[in-house]
Amino acid sequence: MSRAECEIILSRILNPIKWRLFDLKKIEGVNKGIIKVPLESYKESIQLINDDTLLETLTSSGKINLVRQRLGLK
Repeated sequence: MSRAECEIILSRILNPIKWRLFDLKKIEGVNKGIIKVPLESYKESIQLINDDTLLETLTSSGKINLVRQRLGLK
């Protein structure tokens, strides 16, 4: 999946929540990415992503570097 394709999917899933895609990398055949959402939209974002069939959440943190480390992106 390209970055542009991922952004289109996220726009559809997370509308109207404001979000930003930080990283997107294919690791062992699986696309892993990091998105940033406002804290007040955090729980709703998790639910919307996990309710969709194309994406799933793996971890979360207020620290981007910690998420990168957990996902093997760093």
